[in-house]
Amino acid sequence: MVSHWLDNIKCMVDFLKSTQQRREVSDRRLPQERVPMTTSTLLRITAVVALLQFFGHAALFVRAKPTHGDAEVTVVAAMKAHRFNFGGSMRSYWEMYFGYGLEAAFICLVEAILFWQLAIIAGTTPAMVRPIIALFLVANVAHAILVTRYFFLVPLVPDILIALLLAWTLVMSGRSAGR
Repeated sequence: MVSHWLDNIKCMVDFLKSTQQRREVSDRRLPQERVPMTTSTLLRITAVVALLQFFGHAALFVRAKPTHGDAEVTVVAAMKAHRFNFGGSMRSYWEMYFGYGLEAAFICLVEAILFWQLAIIAGTTPAMVRPIIALFLVANVAHAILVTRYFFLVPLVPDILIALLLAWTLVMSGRSAGR
C-alpha cells in the first residue's frame, strides 16, 4: 500500500516536470503544445496544490518553535508537562495538539493522492467524478471557514486555491457531461 502511494507521489512529481507534455483531445493534437483545461488537468493541478500544502504544513509544523516570548514558552511547557487520562490513554494536551497537526498534514497528502486518482478517472468519464468533486469543494470551503476563524492567513491560501480549482473543475466536468 505504501509503495502504491509512493508511486502516486512519483507520478505527481513527474507531471510537474513534464512541461512538454502533449494531450490528445478528440483524436487530434492541439497546436503549440498547449495542454487543454480539462477536468483531468484541473484535478492534477489541484493534486499538486494539495501536495504542496502537505509539504508546507508538515515542514512548518514539525519545525515550529515558540517565538512569541516567555508566555508562549510557558503555555507550551504546560501543555507538555500535564498528562491526563483520555479514553484510557495517558496523554498531554501537547501530544494531542502535535498529533492533530501531523494528522492534518497527512490528510493533505491523502487529498493530493485522491485528486490525482480522480484525474485518471476523469480522463475517460468526467461526469463520474462530479459528486466527489462537489463533496471536496464543500469540505474545503468549510475548512477555509474554520481556518479563518481559528488560525491565520497562511494556511488559508492553499485552502482557497484548492476550493477555487475544485469549483472550476466542477464546472468543466459539467460541460464535459453535457456533450
